[in-house]
Amino acid sequence: MMSLSLDDILVYTELVIDTVPMAAKKLYETLEEFAENKNLLPHGFQQAITEQQAIIQQQATTLQQATTQQQATTQQQATTQQQATTQQQAIPQMQIYQNKIQVYEKLKSCCRPESAPNDDLPGRIPSLNQIDEIVRKAIEIATRCDNESRWNGAVNLRLLDMIFEDPLTGPISKFGATDCTTAQLHKEFRPVASTARMIDGCIFRSFVDDKEWISAIKKFARINPTQSINHTDFIPTQYNPLLLSIENKKPAAELEKAKLQIGMWHAAQWKFLEWAVGEKLLQQRIARGRYEPATAQDQEDFKKEKFTALSALGFIPGIIISGFRWVPVLSTYDNDKKTTVLWTDTAFGTTRTIKGAYAAVAGVRELTAWGRDVYLPWFKEHVLIFD
Repeated sequence: MMSLSLDDILVYTELVIDTVPMAAKKLYETLEEFAENKNLLPHGFQQAITEQQAIIQQQATTLQQATTQQQATTQQQATTQQQATTQQQAIPQMQIYQNKIQVYEKLKSCCRPESAPNDDLPGRIPSLNQIDEIVRKAIEIATRCDNESRWNGAVNLRLLDMIFEDPLTGPISKFGATDCTTAQLHKEFRPVASTARMIDGCIFRSFVDDKEWISAIKKFARINPTQSINHTDFIPTQYNPLLLSIENKKPAAELEKAKLQIGMWHAAQWKFLEWAVGEKLLQQRIARGRYEPATAQDQEDFKKEKFTALSALGFIPGIIISGFRWVPVLSTYDNDKKTTVLWTDTAFGTTRTIKGAYAAVAGVRELTAWGRDVYLPWFKEHVLIFD
């Protein structure tokens, strides 16, 4: 038997407005807005910016007063050189304060107009202090040329936690993010030509407090080769549907490898979903007193039913984080060729700047909303069976 090559399984293509899959066009256009620093924040966030500017201005004023007082106190005994040294020591910090006030002022232009409705996206908007911390840490790690795991733990996963958790009270909703570097593709769904490739993180939805959903999820897990709700047997997300897959790499390092890893992960997910859709269709046939399709025509009709269900999903998004850059990916499934097409684009956010980090936050929340509004309803209709 001839084995499949990588080209038989995964095809790369550039994601641009002229080629974006129709089902993903609205999401793509929203991410493009974020890449241009448009509509990143609600209008009301301007008040938080103004308040933070006032705090920084007060710190600058206090520093200036302390410096002036110190100069006056030592004026009689200090040499001209000593006075100059005292002043020079204060100048860098004063410049930092002024630069930050200016950066925050420009951030106001990224807020939506007052007439825009409030968003109902999953997660929260981290505070300015939190985003400052993320940007500072990202620049520090890049300067030191730290490894991939450091980027993942100190910047990327940390920012995701800030989106889905309150620093004092913990998780704010049923959506969350987790490190999943040890999650393996199950052999039943692993693309033929690939070895077991892993991703670095994911965003999931927990149904632990929803009896109806958790019952249907556990019922499905009992027939799934992974014994879970997903295409991996990763225990921490066993009963939590994976909404977004995330692959991390150091800046400008192994981007093609990142595409391959997340591409293989998506290819396995499409294979899993095709199987899962088929299982529900079979159970529905049996419930109606029919059996597995036996004739050629029955089998052809069954394939069409599966394809119709998969087509209703349209695409699956994900994220590649390459150093500072947060890059969206979309995958579609060619049912005839049994091929996954991976669409990649330029970054929608970056942790190099305050604006860019808020763009990353906006993009993550928008992509998670796709999981809530598109993927989960589709999964409920075409995969799960509710009592």
